[in-house]
Amino acid sequence: MSRLSVIIAAFNAGEDLSTALASVAAQRRPADEVIVVDDASTDDTVAIAKAWSDHLPLEVVRLEVNGGAGVARREAVACSTGDLLCILDADDYWFPDHLAIMERSHERHGGIISSNLLHWIPDVVVGREPWVIAPDLPPPERQRSVILERTLVPTGSLFTRGLYDEAGGYRHFRRSQDWDLWIRMVRCGAVVTKAPCPTGLYRRTPTSLSGNFQYLTGDIEVLEDLLAHVLSGADARVARRTLRRRRAKQALLEGLTSAEAGNTSAARRQFARAALMDRRLAGGLRGSDASVFLQGGAALVAWPAFRHAWETNRADIRRLLRG
Repeated sequence: MSRLSVIIAAFNAGEDLSTALASVAAQRRPADEVIVVDDASTDDTVAIAKAWSDHLPLEVVRLEVNGGAGVARREAVACSTGDLLCILDADDYWFPDHLAIMERSHERHGGIISSNLLHWIPDVVVGREPWVIAPDLPPPERQRSVILERTLVPTGSLFTRGLYDEAGGYRHFRRSQDWDLWIRMVRCGAVVTKAPCPTGLYRRTPTSLSGNFQYLTGDIEVLEDLLAHVLSGADARVARRTLRRRRAKQALLEGLTSAEAGNTSAARRQFARAALMDRRLAGGLRGSDASVFLQGGAALVAWPAFRHAWETNRADIRRLLRG
């Protein structure tokens, strides 16, 4: 049996980390080691992690300077000794058969085993349908291209140390560090396979505008770096198209921020800029793949109605424009 390491990056995770570690301790296929890297937290993350030392083969490493999730996960992998690596967010939860299912799936398929998680809003709801990053996981021959448009792999996924090393491991990015890794793994020939059933809970919290900006900024930084140093030909064309759409979405959110501040003229300029940057019509007005052209154009052309709707129901407008 392969040696399996669980990798956890934690920053100010004291409120949630114990639940995550409890789910690791309850695994039917026990982890051979659990590496928690504390990314210079200012709360009791380290103390809470160490409290599980009697129940888990646990190593806790503290970074003196906050470097972001990519740096913390890279340090955790460097400290681990497993042949198989499985990533756990410090605020998520695994069902007891998660590691067993992931390992069996890897034995059958190899490559990257994509976890299959349910939406979880603590004290509110557990979703009945899986949280699906890629509801239509493309066939292996298309994954190299599609993964440049959107990530196909959520956290909780499993892969080998050999694949991790071949791809170059986690890099310096503070945001979108996982997407960057999956892109490079797939370019090494890895195939993404989804676990056959839900094996855990993905914690969801209300996302702020600043959070959306940060993730879009992370995606843009990753794409710019890959275009500068890695991609060429058809892959570069796909990445440039994705980059244009991410920048358009960023302009759309800038317009939303201006609208929220009552700056009508700036909001309309930004909505117009977003619509012109991504003129794709496919995707409609809702969802993660919605047309920025239609969203920005609707907000611009129907400004009086949009402004009235914004003033009377801001939450719905946020959901519409964010997708």
